[in-house]
Amino acid sequence: KLPVKIISNKEIKGKYLLDATRTGTVHMVGDAKNLLWNVPIEITIKKERNEKVVSKFEILPTFKSEIGIENNYKLSSNSALIDLVFTDSASFKLFGIEIDITKLIESQIEKNSTSFTSKIDEEIGKLSVEKLLNKTWTKLRSPIRVNKKLLNVYLLGTPSQAIFHDYYFKDNNIYLDLTLFTLLETVFDSLSNVPTNFHYPPLTFAVRQQKGFELNIGFPLSYHLI
Repeated sequence: KLPVKIISNKEIKGKYLLDATRTGTVHMVGDAKNLLWNVPIEITIKKERNEKVVSKFEILPTFKSEIGIENNYKLSSNSALIDLVFTDSASFKLFGIEIDITKLIESQIEKNSTSFTSKIDEEIGKLSVEKLLNKTWTKLRSPIRVNKKLLNVYLLGTPSQAIFHDYYFKDNNIYLDLTLFTLLETVFDSLSNVPTNFHYPPLTFAVRQQKGFELNIGFPLSYHLI
């Protein structure tokens, strides 16, 4: 959904026009906490009078998106142009003289880069990690039968808290470091009163400690007396 036309009929060097059009496939790769985007763009220089093409070449800009996560589980993004590679010579002939327009193209792409970055940020903002957690939350909420001798007794977990610690990208996948909490309750005899609709708890953010450590100790919880 990125824009195809970046620059249209921009007048340069007198009576010449500049067009910049996205071509080919947009390549995306995760790098630590950022997403990197390579967007191939074709540059066309033509005469204003008869629109005769005098030069055509390709450039490959790279955009970086710094990704964040909001407490409603949605992603946020702050994108910017970080690099611009010329795959061909950026020049055209004017009165028989080869004119280098590398700096001009760099300037125009930088000025118009927001047409890409704003769209990238908009599309990333539509994504949510809530769907990624559906399977985990569903498993945590699945009733566990702990007694069926006299009557059926089930242990049920209800999501109560989600703490976000960190994230990173690897091999085009996003990995999340989360701590999920559930409130345990017992359901007797029937699962008919197990709630089917519930709201995920808001995502909270762990406070980084400069010193010390966290110790988690597991212990068995017996239900044989129920």
